[in-house]
Amino acid sequence: YQLTQTTYTTKDSTKGYISVFQYCLNGYILMMDCDDSYILWTSMWKDTNSYRLPQVDVMQLLRLRPDLARSVRIVKNGKSQVRGTWLPYQVRFDIIISIATWPFRNQLTPFFG
Repeated sequence: YQLTQTTYTTKDSTKGYISVFQYCLNGYILMMDCDDSYILWTSMWKDTNSYRLPQVDVMQLLRLRPDLARSVRIVKNGKSQVRGTWLPYQVRFDIIISIATWPFRNQLTPFFG
């Protein structure tokens, strides 16, 4: 498994682009913003479908953690790869606990550490 770095254009960023680290997992590209370590969770949630696991619903997550509402970033413009829900890197611990039994949890180690 290998992390790569690339840049995508988007109007949702003041810079006009997002620089990301990418990690390919089961045909989905997981991304982390190089500047602020936000994680694109949309592709992670899509991967749960390939295992027929319960999906993590962002609205449910925000109900459980209302403090995250101010931190959520939604990217709607730009390349389709970067569109979706971005959450702070710190949120990974909360979500990793819920995915500890996912079949691909060990494959996430290079991405999350």
